[in-house]
Amino acid sequence: MSLLKKLQASRAPDPSYPYTFVPPTKRLHVNGVIIADANIDTREKPYSCRCGAAFTRRDLLTRHWRITHHAGNPDAESTTSTETATTIDAPNLNVPGAGAVDAHLVPQIHSHQLALHAHPPPAFQELQQAPPYHDEGFEDFRDFVNFIDGVGLSAQWTPEYDFDWMRLGEHHQEPRRHSREPEARSSPGPEDIGTPFSTWLPSAPADDQVNLKSNGEDGEKRTKSGTYNVTDEYRNFLVSLLESFPSPISDFQIPSRHTLTRYITAFFGGFHSHFPFIHAPTYKPSCSPLELTLAMCAAGAQYCFERRSSERLFRVSKAIVFERLRQEEAHFGPQTLAFIASTNIVSPEAHFTTRRTGPWSPLDLAKTLLILVGFATWERKDLLQQAFALRGLLVQTLRDIGLREEEPSRNVSTSRAAMWDQWVQHESSRRTKLVSFCYINVHSIAYNIHPLLWSSELHLRLPCCTPLWQASSAAQWSALQRDGREEHMPFQQALSILLQGTANQEIVHPIPSPIGNYILLHALLQRIHVVRELSFPATSPATISSTELHVISRALRAWTSLWQQTPESMLDPNNESGPIPFTSSALLVVAYVRLSLDIGPYRHLESRSAEVIANGLANVPDIERNDNLLSALLYSTHALSIPVRLGIDRVARSQAFFWSVQHAISSFECAIFLGKWLCSIPRPFQEDLLSRSEHRILHWVRCIIKEAYAVIDFDDAEDTDSILAVPSEPFTLGLAVLNIWSRFFRGNTQWDFVVNLGLSLEKYIAKLV
Repeated sequence: MSLLKKLQASRAPDPSYPYTFVPPTKRLHVNGVIIADANIDTREKPYSCRCGAAFTRRDLLTRHWRITHHAGNPDAESTTSTETATTIDAPNLNVPGAGAVDAHLVPQIHSHQLALHAHPPPAFQELQQAPPYHDEGFEDFRDFVNFIDGVGLSAQWTPEYDFDWMRLGEHHQEPRRHSREPEARSSPGPEDIGTPFSTWLPSAPADDQVNLKSNGEDGEKRTKSGTYNVTDEYRNFLVSLLESFPSPISDFQIPSRHTLTRYITAFFGGFHSHFPFIHAPTYKPSCSPLELTLAMCAAGAQYCFERRSSERLFRVSKAIVFERLRQEEAHFGPQTLAFIASTNIVSPEAHFTTRRTGPWSPLDLAKTLLILVGFATWERKDLLQQAFALRGLLVQTLRDIGLREEEPSRNVSTSRAAMWDQWVQHESSRRTKLVSFCYINVHSIAYNIHPLLWSSELHLRLPCCTPLWQASSAAQWSALQRDGREEHMPFQQALSILLQGTANQEIVHPIPSPIGNYILLHALLQRIHVVRELSFPATSPATISSTELHVISRALRAWTSLWQQTPESMLDPNNESGPIPFTSSALLVVAYVRLSLDIGPYRHLESRSAEVIANGLANVPDIERNDNLLSALLYSTHALSIPVRLGIDRVARSQAFFWSVQHAISSFECAIFLGKWLCSIPRPFQEDLLSRSEHRILHWVRCIIKEAYAVIDFDDAEDTDSILAVPSEPFTLGLAVLNIWSRFFRGNTQWDFVVNLGLSLEKYIAKLV
């Protein structure tokens, strides 16, 4: 049978399969990817399930089926077929059970295009019963494919070799515990063209959409676009509050109302989108303490590229925090108040007042400190030192406030508005404490600092689901409550279930929200850090015990399953939950890398010196060849493929990719890990030194480097008319990987911290050559 007839036959729908496919009228090639123009023009949803749900992409349908049908139907895995999927033939990369395309056909069709034709989705392909796989590393490949498919990436986007990703995902998908929450529908848009590229970039704050029209009794109003308008009346109110503080605090000049509006809007669009702990629908600047408002403006100015203004706002907000501690010392313990004695913010002649100025609560102090720590964490060295000091104050403040669930007030009115107000206060308090734990743990990840706030101290429930948090009115919130939204599980209980694995019959229910998954992952990262610290011997690079390695890797797989089942876990810029799912996926890579390489003590990122960082990287120990090595290699290689496919220079300069510096930290670790693995392969290269799975990854890296070299204009390239030759040896491939990441980091203009990572890699490469 000819290839064309096979393709036509494979598109015939199978009445026994739960999916139906509406064929597009015409196909186009865009950047080498085959797309259906009918789907783009008419917003068709050609992939439909027998339950009635319809989707624009096959991967969305697959994810829906696994969550709502497949997880509870073990028989679904036994679907059989009579035709073998056609695959691409690549040397030494044959996989049992996969057919091959005739050799004379391969040169005529690009491999990724052939994959699109030769691997019709299971929605309209009869799958044959695949023989059991006994290949080394199969479980890691399966978990990786399931993860990629679950986030909305088509299998055709994965490596260009004859590995049957589609069959791997379909025939060996473990039963999933399905979510009882409704399936999130993806909004059709430009991203629905068969590529995942646009879905990986969080949106930047839309400063050009600032609307300065004043409206509202409180002197400010939030428009539907998320803009907070500050009036002259409210700015004058801020000035009066500032004047009640001693000099030099009172000497500060409050920015104009237009600037305040821009900064507050940028804060919610930037920093707060990654750490949602302030209830945006009910936020009013006039009801916010002065130091909290100024801290928010400092973080917003940072995202507006206005550095001098942001630092001035940071300093005055910090000064008000310490003055507030003096005014409200009855609310705090001795360790918190010890910070007052160690600072001399105000002048010696200042007249201290005990009168409270403006609205304030102890929780507001924690919110302010969290933002100030976040502001200074990625700035220059002197500000970083202040972040470390403020972090200690934040931890003590949280302990003074309490890290347990608050008792509900018995005197609250039964009116819907009053009940919503109380719920908002409790949920915001819970999120402030949990998000603070996460940000403090970010310090442990980035700067190899011993955890200051332990996961065992958190006796709080996981945050609520996204729709409930984003309800814009008491009526909307009440309606969602009536829909049977259950309270989320206590953090300690959910973490225990993840660590106990399948031996425990209890499941995490309801499925955590994106921020809940993010918090749980930070708890697992903290465990990895502590286990490393406690490993023996202390005089040489310590390895994690096989028992603990098994526990953590099992917990990571369980976490990934939760992540996939969360309705908001789709990397779509229109996703209402924002960039949190993407940030979580980036930190998942860090977790896998750190199970095989203890890189933290050697980076010295706190030095802010490219030379010091490069010297530390040169001393990184060898990669541990344990059961998690393959997973770390897969995710690290995938992380490299994202900016290459998107366009390195375009993405680096767009600022969106590294809108959260956590992405840069993750990518930096991926660069070091993958580069070190490639450079450590003995020279001259001998194929029998690597396993079959490692050969597949090596081939994938070559494909990525080839694509990058075809378009990148390297500064040291002598001939601008010719394409750089793709390295063949693993060592030179490792240098190429480091060089690409260095180029990517150095192209960033939002964060000097990220640029410094690129310069560090550049110096590290010079030490390897």
